[in-house]
Amino acid sequence: MKDFINKSIRIALITALTVGLFANCNKKKEDNNLLLLGLFYLANQQPEWTVSMTAVLRQANGTAIAANNVVTLTENAAAASASNQSSKALILDGNEKIRVFATTAAGGRFTISFRTNTPTTGIQLAYTTLRVGGNADLADDYTVAAGSSTFTFTVNDNEPNSLAQVVGLTNSGVQLTVERVLSVRRGVYNLQNPTVGENVCDGRNVGSPVTKEGTITGAETWSGAILLRGTVFADAPITVQPGTVIFGSRGSSLFVRGANKLTAIGTATNPICWTSANSPGSRFPGDWGGVVVIGNSGGTRTSTTEGTTPQNYGTGSLPGTLNLEMEYNIVEFGGNEVAPGDELNNLSIYSSNSKLTHVQAHRGLDDQFEAWGGQGDWNRLVATGGLDDDYDLDEGFRGTVNNILSFKYPAECGGTASTDPHGFEMDGVHSGGSCAGYGCTQTSIRYFTLIGASITSSQGMRLREGLAGTIRDGVAYGFGDAASVAGGDTGGFPVNSFTLQNVGVDRTIAVGSGTNTGSTASLTGFSIASNGNRADCGFSADKPDFTLTGQTSYLGANGNGVGKYWENWTVYRAR
Repeated sequence: MKDFINKSIRIALITALTVGLFANCNKKKEDNNLLLLGLFYLANQQPEWTVSMTAVLRQANGTAIAANNVVTLTENAAAASASNQSSKALILDGNEKIRVFATTAAGGRFTISFRTNTPTTGIQLAYTTLRVGGNADLADDYTVAAGSSTFTFTVNDNEPNSLAQVVGLTNSGVQLTVERVLSVRRGVYNLQNPTVGENVCDGRNVGSPVTKEGTITGAETWSGAILLRGTVFADAPITVQPGTVIFGSRGSSLFVRGANKLTAIGTATNPICWTSANSPGSRFPGDWGGVVVIGNSGGTRTSTTEGTTPQNYGTGSLPGTLNLEMEYNIVEFGGNEVAPGDELNNLSIYSSNSKLTHVQAHRGLDDQFEAWGGQGDWNRLVATGGLDDDYDLDEGFRGTVNNILSFKYPAECGGTASTDPHGFEMDGVHSGGSCAGYGCTQTSIRYFTLIGASITSSQGMRLREGLAGTIRDGVAYGFGDAASVAGGDTGGFPVNSFTLQNVGVDRTIAVGSGTNTGSTASLTGFSIASNGNRADCGFSADKPDFTLTGQTSYLGANGNGVGKYWENWTVYRAR
C-alpha cells in the first residue's frame, strides 16, 4: 500500500525524469512492423535520443552535500547557440526539478533522463537549497542558489555507454562527477540477445493496432496489436490470444468490471504482453496505468479503487466468480500516477477470484501485483525492476501463492523509486478496519526468492496487522536495514497470526507481539547463479538465472522441482 508521506520525504536515490516517446525501434535496425504505432508516425520524421545519466553531487571541496538539495535540468542556451543547435533541443516531459538527498546510502547520487533531437546538446544543471521557512517537500521552495554545472552532451551511437559523451563539464560552487551514461537513439535499439518476451513486447511480430477507448459492452477477442486510449472500461468478457501486444498510451488503463472475465492465455513461445506505447528503449515506469480487474469476491471493506475514475469494490463473498485468468503474460511499465500519491499498479486486482500462472510484472512505478480482498491461485510469478512493492496482498485476500520471484533494480536504471520498496507487503485489513465477518488476509506462500538492491529502508517482507497464514521455504536478501519485518499489531489492529517456516534472511527479523515466527535462519555465502549483469539495467546479452546456490536448505523459488520457470519468455530491459 502507498505511504505517500514516507515516499515524499525520504527518497534516497534520485528519480529519473519520466519521458515518453511515441515511436518505434528495435535492435540496431528500423523495424517496419513497429509502425503499429502509426498514429504517432509524425514523431519519426527526425532523429531523437533518450539519455540517462547518473552523477554524484558534492560540495566544491569534495565533501558531502547538505541533506536537501534540488537539481534543475535545463538546456544551456549559450552552449546550444555556440553549437548552432535548436533552442528546443532538450525535451522535458516530467518535473525537471529533482530532489537530491545526501544520505549515507545516496551520497548525493542522482539520475536524470532527458530527450534531445540534436546529436549535440548544451546542458545546464542548477543547484538550489531550501529557503528559510520553506516546505522540504515542495521543490518550488528550494530557491537559494548553490551552484551549477554545464556541459555539452554529444551522442555516440556506437558507444552509447561512453562517459566521453559528456564534454566540457564545468562546475561552479559544487563538484559533479558523472558515473554512468546511456543514450538510446530512436529506431536504433541497443538490446542484445532479446528473449522471446522482449521480441513480443517490442512489437516485432504485429502490425497496425486496433484502438480501444471508452466502454466495451460486448464480448471481444483481441489479437495482433491493441492500443488503449484513456481509461477503457470492459463491461463484457475479453479474451486475448497468444502473441497479442496491448500498448497503453499515456494515461491509459484497462478496467475490467462487473465480474466480467479477462482471459489471457499465452504460451512460453508466444506470450501476451501489456506494455507502454512509447518506443522500445524509451519506456519508463508509469508510462501507462496497467490492468485493473474488479470482481465480486468481497473483502474486509467496501471502498473505491485508485485511478482517475474510482470504481466501487468489496461487494460479494468468496469464492465469487473467476474473472481473471492469465498464463504466460507480461505486464510492464504500468503504474501511471493519476494524482499525487495515487498510482495504479501493473496489476490491480480488487475483490477478484483470480488465477495467474507464469505471469511477469516488470518495471512498475508503484506495486507490481496488488490484491484487495478476493482470492487467488497464483503460481510461477516473476516481479522485476519494480519501484515499490512487488507482492501486496491486503484486505482479506485468500489463496495460495507459490513459486515467486522478486528482483529489484538499482535506482540508476531510472524511475521514481519508493523509499521503502518491499518484496512482500501484506496486511489483513485496511488501516483502522476490522476482520469481523469476512476474515483477515490468510494466504499460503511457498517457494519464494526476494532479491533486493540495497536501498535504504527497503524490506524483504513487511508483514502487517491482521495477517494470517503461512510463509515458508524461501529467502529474502539484499534489502536495507531489515530484510524482513513482522509486526504492526498495535494500536487496536487485529493481531498477526502468521507463521514463518524455513525462511532464510541476511538481516535481523524484527517480530511484533502475537506473531509465531516458526523457524528462520541467517544466510551467509548465498547467491543466485547469475543476476544477468543487473548493473547494465537489462541491456547486456546476459539474462538472470535465479537458480539458488549455497545454503540449499533454503531452496526458495526452485525448491519443488518446477525448474527455471522464468527462462526465455520473461523480459529484463529497464526501458
